[in-house]
Amino acid sequence: MFSFAPNLNPGETLIAQERDITGGALKISDAYDLLLIQKTNGDYELRLFMKLQFFFKDDGINRWSKSDKQAFIKSWKKRVRQIWDGHTLKTLSNNKQVKLNLSFETQIDGIMFDHWEITVKKVPPGSVFRSFVRPGMKDVTLTENDNGVTVRKVRKSGSYQQITSAHEFGHMIGLDDEYGPLFGGNAGKHNSDYASVMNIGSNVRKRHTVYLLNWLNKALTQNNIK
Repeated sequence: MFSFAPNLNPGETLIAQERDITGGALKISDAYDLLLIQKTNGDYELRLFMKLQFFFKDDGINRWSKSDKQAFIKSWKKRVRQIWDGHTLKTLSNNKQVKLNLSFETQIDGIMFDHWEITVKKVPPGSVFRSFVRPGMKDVTLTENDNGVTVRKVRKSGSYQQITSAHEFGHMIGLDDEYGPLFGGNAGKHNSDYASVMNIGSNVRKRHTVYLLNWLNKALTQNNIK
């Protein structure tokens, strides 16, 4: 595994690390870094680290202020962590747990050796612009509204809430869409799991972290941790 200097908190022990992981089913090159860390209480943490470069685009009338940009990034981190952080990936034989933890280094504009570039657009009222991720280009396009909650209804099934930024983050770790033709997607085996974060909901399923778990299991085996 490639060695690099991580930022550890006091009392943490680095067990394993790898830089520029190829992410998920979409096989995104250099998608993120992974670090397996033991905490002071004996539990473990799989830390997923990304370097992110943000760019902000005005719509011609409405303009981004410096404070607006900073507020969006703060909200983006909060919303993504709200959905993805803290999930237990594995319970060890001694009942110690390995949980997922997200860590980000961000920069606005400039030059950066990043994992992802994220462009955030101001959009006029009533805009039907849809945010997207281009895995091969390692870039994301969001709107100023994507940290908010979107509610979608499915007849005879109910209403589902989703944060677009958290859904798009799923693509950033290599996951594909799970919503079906009803919402402009393709037919697939998870189309009816509306509550899934990769469908139209907010729930992270075990299948969404299987690629992280595979890396974790390898690291645990190499370090004789069961």
